[in-house]
Amino acid sequence: MSNKDKRILELNDTVRENLKKMYIILLGLQIVKLILWFMETFISKVSVEQMDYEYSRNHSFYSGYSGGPIINIIAIFVSILSILLCVYAIGKKCFDNRLFAKILKPIMLISCVHYAFYLSLSIAETMTNSNNLTSAYGEGMAKVYSGPNFFGIIQFMAILVSTVITYNISSKTKAIANWKKEQEKLTTI
Repeated sequence: MSNKDKRILELNDTVRENLKKMYIILLGLQIVKLILWFMETFISKVSVEQMDYEYSRNHSFYSGYSGGPIINIIAIFVSILSILLCVYAIGKKCFDNRLFAKILKPIMLISCVHYAFYLSLSIAETMTNSNNLTSAYGEGMAKVYSGPNFFGIIQFMAILVSTVITYNISSKTKAIANWKKEQEKLTTI
């Protein structure tokens, strides 16, 4: 198969069914992501055995941005938009619509960047707390963890799989658009 053939995909029942499945999976993942926005997906733990001190705090993305409600409003709006696009594509059976993929791709990229940013903040928090406690109590006397809990890992997987599926949908719809152009050229000849 030549490189040109890989960029062209005939819109047939099999392709429609595959795109439908991808949209259904994407819809489910977007709902999971929205629910997990409100759930406690990250944890911060500190324990110092010498002092019999334990600190643990769970937080969600929603609570993390409670001081900046505009971020929550935008994130929730974008999540609902992605859900509605998937529902519309499934309901109207317009799986080959390029516009949906063009809208969904930036949403998924923002989700990935946001999660990576939040994860890097957790890593920085762990390093700072660890350094502070080591200087105060000595090496190995304090245990520090800040990062995703079980639901945070599920959230990461949902974001990652959503992004992969979105890019797969995008490449397929682009190939279908190329196929349609080829069909138009053939009918005008």
